[in-house]
Amino acid sequence: MRHNEHGYFLSVRGKAWTRSIEAIKFYNALRQEGVAVYLHDAKGISDRLLGRDRIGIVPEHVIPAYCESWFSGMEILDFMNLPYEQDEYEAMLPKITWLEEQRQELMKKSKFFVSPYLTKSGIRRCGKSSLMKLMAEHLRDTGVIDD
Repeated sequence: MRHNEHGYFLSVRGKAWTRSIEAIKFYNALRQEGVAVYLHDAKGISDRLLGRDRIGIVPEHVIPAYCESWFSGMEILDFMNLPYEQDEYEAMLPKITWLEEQRQELMKKSKFFVSPYLTKSGIRRCGKSSLMKLMAEHLRDTGVIDD
């Protein structure tokens, strides 16, 4: 139940693809009975049913749910990871619009965060010793420790 300047009305949501059809049926039944009702994300749901919706593809390590922050300013209702099957993957490629990748930068060595407890772990030859040398150099340069 919602309220605005025109009075009270029911509010129906069906953004999840598993609920879109039932939300539309519920909305239509209420409208047919003369009940004031509002369907949230109506355009997105309509686009989904007509095959005009956009699906957000997220990296493999991301669970494809509630990923709106990955696509700011875009109306995306569903998210997915790319399929592992080569045929499905190749069929999707012509339909994909790739977004500009954001530039990633390493932290400057003057901004190291050093806590009293330090744990470093990793596979062989991944740079653990180099990182420790950089941190020690930074601590010496800033006067935190002596040689």
